[in-house]
Amino acid sequence: MELLMASENLDYGYAERFVKLGLWGKWNYSPGAINILFIQGATPRQEGAIPERINSNNNEPDKYNDTCVLARVNPQTKQKEIYASIGTSEPGEYYTTGPDANPQGAAHMCWGQHEMEPLQRSKDGRLALQGKGGKTRFWRDRRNQGTRYSQDVDEIPRTDAIGQWFHAMGTGDTIGKWSAGCVGPCGGYEGKAWQIFLGWLKDHAKDTPIILTLWGVEDFCEFSIAARHAYGPIRFDPTLRMGVRDMNDYGPVHHLQELLRDSHHNPGGIDGDWMGKTQNAFLEFQEANGLKPDGICGSKSWQKLKILVYGG
Repeated sequence: MELLMASENLDYGYAERFVKLGLWGKWNYSPGAINILFIQGATPRQEGAIPERINSNNNEPDKYNDTCVLARVNPQTKQKEIYASIGTSEPGEYYTTGPDANPQGAAHMCWGQHEMEPLQRSKDGRLALQGKGGKTRFWRDRRNQGTRYSQDVDEIPRTDAIGQWFHAMGTGDTIGKWSAGCVGPCGGYEGKAWQIFLGWLKDHAKDTPIILTLWGVEDFCEFSIAARHAYGPIRFDPTLRMGVRDMNDYGPVHHLQELLRDSHHNPGGIDGDWMGKTQNAFLEFQEANGLKPDGICGSKSWQKLKILVYGG
């Protein structure tokens, strides 16, 4: 399946609109500030500044099949810059089913936005990005299924320091030992994508978090369609699941929790953070309304919630 963008190119403007308008998220406009966007289950047709298309794929485990987008405003020229490359946001087979796999399951970074900061790794001295304060939000794939589709309703996310970083990945087709849950562009430490990132990092203000956004290709495609046919404000409800949290004061999780509350399914509070109580309320809503209780708030769940609350 070929995905056509609203702009016909995966350019800076489209990446920005998807994060800001599609996901209701944060985007850093400060000159030199780096924004990172991972699109799971899609790869650019060619690596470079403006790929004409990205292609979706079946997100096969242990393969480099995600798109890693770097975007910033050049601090010298004030021009908007973007670089897209193949990468991964999922662990490789070695740390999923191999001898060194975590018995609780391989770690997967949660969908959503993560504030990252530079780290000099003690084992090799190389630069990487870690979550703010060393912590990231992740879930463990207890059934060793290996992809973004694998998060089951009982696999509860948590926020902790487990060494889940953004760093360069390998040069082959398979992930192997390169990731135990870390994310990054493939091509190695001497590869073009990583070298561009290191060059940009020199211009990034030290006290400014780098915002890393991780999401699935389906919403990337659906937002393209919504944006292309919008004559006013773009109305888009992103797919949500447990572990997603809002980065702004009001975001899609906050909106979901309000709809659950107003349809008499108590989310335990309106805090913009989908964790255990919101999960229980959402599963209760799905079961009560004949929807598959999979813990995923997609178009059918959004539509049903709005009918219950607003009528229609």
